[in-house]
Amino acid sequence: MAVVTGAVAVSVVLIVAGLFFSPVMIVTYVAAHTSGGEHQQNSAMTWVNTSHNIGGAAGSALAGVLIQASGVPAALGALALGALLLLVVSAVLGGRER
Repeated sequence: MAVVTGAVAVSVVLIVAGLFFSPVMIVTYVAAHTSGGEHQQNSAMTWVNTSHNIGGAAGSALAGVLIQASGVPAALGALALGALLLLVVSAVLGGRER
């Protein structure tokens, strides 16, 4: 969002981001609901919500610190590199289970 201007461009970026984010959250809630068992479903859903909120808050704080310390382009690069690292680690760990 930091590299686009105008309401239409921002809307397109948010729509595309939602296309990737929504399925992840749906799978997370279904997995929590299923693994919670008959008597622990509310607790499992609460953990999903808590994890999501903590992750969002920590990510916002980290982005703010990076932007303040190094500017927007460097912060976007660092966050993209972190996301790429998470994808690689996920692919490696996911490949082991097969």
